[in-house]
Amino acid sequence: MNKCKIIGCFEQKHAAGMCGKHWHRWKRNQPLNDKSVYEKTLIERFWEHVDKRTEKECWLWQGAKNGSKKIYGNLRINGKTQLAHRFSWIIANGPIPKMKGTDWRGTCVLHRCDNGLCVNPDHLFLGTHIDNMIDRTTKGRSANKKKTHCPAGHEYSLENTYVSSLGGRKCKICTQIQGKINYARMRAGG
Repeated sequence: MNKCKIIGCFEQKHAAGMCGKHWHRWKRNQPLNDKSVYEKTLIERFWEHVDKRTEKECWLWQGAKNGSKKIYGNLRINGKTQLAHRFSWIIANGPIPKMKGTDWRGTCVLHRCDNGLCVNPDHLFLGTHIDNMIDRTTKGRSANKKKTHCPAGHEYSLENTYVSSLGGRKCKICTQIQGKINYARMRAGG
């Protein structure tokens, strides 16, 4: 009888009547029947890194985070880095569909709660890149919101500013100057 003494395990004995896997777990005071990282499914490993709370609260990603600002969670799937909130959407709703109006970036998964580390599927929704930029601007996360003057030095005042269809601000003086330059160039034939 050279089999591991742990019920359900049919591996060869290594030490103390157990196979190597169970012996190492016993030696480290770990539960003997817990699955190893290699035995767990990708979804099981994903949820191990999530601080799940009530359905209405954010479920915060506790695993690896990407970039210098650590705004979004990420995980490795088949050797590629995937954003945690996108994977959460896939688990809950299936593959992310290609939406009409998307560019080369594809369909975006946006946060209703405005918390990049949240992976609660109820807080996520789909949109295009333009939807994502408009959402960012309306929630006040745009880096340009702190700017008080355009690059040419004109103040962003109510009289001198209009908002583009994408939610960005445009300086009326600069727009008029650029229009005159373009008109003169067109008249000159170039």
